[in-house]
Amino acid sequence: MSIQQSSGALVVLILLTIDRVKAAADESEAAHRAMCALTEAASATFTAPSGTADNDGLNDKIQAANMSVADAQWQALFDDGAGSTPYEQTNGSNRTLADKLGGKEKWDGWSKAFADIKALNIGTKPEGEYPKINSEVERTIARQQLRSIAAQATQLENTMKPLKAFLSDGKLNKVSTSLTQALYGGDGELSTPTLGASFGADGSSWNNLCKGKENRKSIAGDFFAYARGPPPARNNVAPHTDTHGPHESRRHKYRLGGTATLVW
Repeated sequence: MSIQQSSGALVVLILLTIDRVKAAADESEAAHRAMCALTEAASATFTAPSGTADNDGLNDKIQAANMSVADAQWQALFDDGAGSTPYEQTNGSNRTLADKLGGKEKWDGWSKAFADIKALNIGTKPEGEYPKINSEVERTIARQQLRSIAAQATQLENTMKPLKAFLSDGKLNKVSTSLTQALYGGDGELSTPTLGASFGADGSSWNNLCKGKENRKSIAGDFFAYARGPPPARNNVAPHTDTHGPHESRRHKYRLGGTATLVW
């Protein structure tokens, strides 16, 4: 679940404190403002860029197109039908040649590009998205243009590899987990304020829920403690008043993780 989705659970808490920033400037108001800022930061959205698969497919097409207009002798080096093998299966003079041409990564990359000519229908038919080029002059022109494009595509792919790994590997990218953990406590998997993880384990009173740093287990816990305050102080910061009369305070229910409900 994204941070954007999980932050919705705090909306009711945020609504409770909107009007209080209009109060007289004092230490309590400053603490409230700070807590609002912390909550906003922790509930910010982190979204990994989309379209990675499409980008990979486009690079495969570029490399295959470049290979499709290469000299026949060069293509033959990577044709498994002519005896070419992956780098790990090369030996003797073939291994020496593969190493001279750049080693495993380059050799296997060119082998894949050659295989993709047929797999992606690059220059194999007179019609289609990438029609076959029969004119040697046109092939030479295409080769000159595609060689530069393919080199740039390879450089871009290599540059993107660390970022792609960071975005896709939860062991490397702990942004979402860390933000959720700061927001709700627990192990970073929670999506709502939860007794025992976000606050104290006993929701029967403000003291049991919020008093003491051992019960302030998350930004949600701190926010709730600051915004409501211990009795009777919490009555001074309750921002919502029932429209049925000036002396009747609206009671608010907070649904926590599990089945517990707090009424304030």
